[in-house]
Amino acid sequence: MDERAEVLALSKVLILDESRSLVPAIRRFCDRNSLLPIMGRRAPASALLQTNGDLGGILLSERYGWSPQETADLAQELHALRPEVPIILRRERHATLDGLPEALRSACRGAYVASDLATLRAAIDAHIFTLQYPPALLRGIAEISERVLASEFNGFCVSPAMPLIVHDRVAFGELFSLIPLESHWCRGYLLLQTEESEMLKLLDFAGGSASAASVEALKDRLREATNLIWGLFRNRFCGDLQVTSVPNVQVPLVFNLREKSVSFGASSTHLCVRYRLTDEARDLSLSISERFVFNLKWSPEDFGEVVTGTESNTEVAAGEIEYF
Repeated sequence: MDERAEVLALSKVLILDESRSLVPAIRRFCDRNSLLPIMGRRAPASALLQTNGDLGGILLSERYGWSPQETADLAQELHALRPEVPIILRRERHATLDGLPEALRSACRGAYVASDLATLRAAIDAHIFTLQYPPALLRGIAEISERVLASEFNGFCVSPAMPLIVHDRVAFGELFSLIPLESHWCRGYLLLQTEESEMLKLLDFAGGSASAASVEALKDRLREATNLIWGLFRNRFCGDLQVTSVPNVQVPLVFNLREKSVSFGASSTHLCVRYRLTDEARDLSLSISERFVFNLKWSPEDFGEVVTGTESNTEVAAGEIEYF
């Protein structure tokens, strides 16, 4: 069995390949290697990326364009729009970027050949799965977040999607709540994001008005959920260990509201989970995107669980949580 089958997280890859005969083999490879394939149609780079978020990488054939120049132009455009997303090139003969025009070579991170898919495995290990997340961490995050969201949005059924290992920095929605994460084995940020229009619908169904006070109270739910998730995360995975020995190093965070992107100053992957909150009785739904960004410290060899899921659940219900 593939070792990554135990990781419980996928990475979404956009496949741009003209060879219909190779698609089944690529799909089988993706199934065995925790990749979620998204088949792209011929379209401008902006259209391809606009409809595909949370990407871990792009698998591009060197013959995808009608000409070598068209393929190089597409690769450059994809790279310019999302430089953080690795492009891995399928070549006909050599699993290297040697001999390619500079424009194409500079836009790609790695290469592989279909005749030896071990070369693709090596490329995704090097450029997509740059961090390995312990299965216990992934399970714990889902348990903690699902119960916190159900508590903050009472009456909603919370359904988490499969965790994704992503490279892109595309923001989801207009509202987001950010809090630092600090422990002896990790440092970074927790980010919750949602659509403002979906949040405002909650007021309509509650019979309220979109006054400044009511909107702020609704946003408080997102802030409160962020705070609770971090508190339970710390209690479960960090314990009482102090972080005084960790240098207080920070990096600037860049929010581009026009392009709807957020940069944490590092090329490491993000762990992303999307939750769908539904209230079928009122035909109401809300999507929340959660990202864990371990960009300042990542030492999974020091990771360990401190408390059980049951104890964490009790803390949510009783409100026994430390605020930060």
